[in-house]
Amino acid sequence: TSGIVIGTPGGSTIFTSIFQVLLNDLEYGMSTRDAVDTPRFHHQLPKVKTLRFDKTRVVDEDVRAALRKRGYETIVNPWGDMGDIHSINLLGQDPEAASDPRGRGEARILDRDKRAWLPF
Repeated sequence: TSGIVIGTPGGSTIFTSIFQVLLNDLEYGMSTRDAVDTPRFHHQLPKVKTLRFDKTRVVDEDVRAALRKRGYETIVNPWGDMGDIHSINLLGQDPEAASDPRGRGEARILDRDKRAWLPF
């Protein structure tokens, strides 16, 4: 069995948060932990040229300056960080799990042989 299980609360930011984590994991080859930890951004229709960034994991100022040169307004998300993503990746040889450090969860994997939960 293989696949990825992923979810987050967040209303309008759910789609962009999940998409960015999946892109980091599948396209950029990041570990599940790194894919979840990476700063995220969100745009809200109809203001496509406005990008909101995580409050505590702000994207590098050089990146934000380059976006502003292209006409984007870049703001730090006024309500805090985006997401509380939890992800389980079963695509490799060993399962990987990650809980978002912005949230309150904790990732663990059950070791069936030892019948114990292992912190991940």
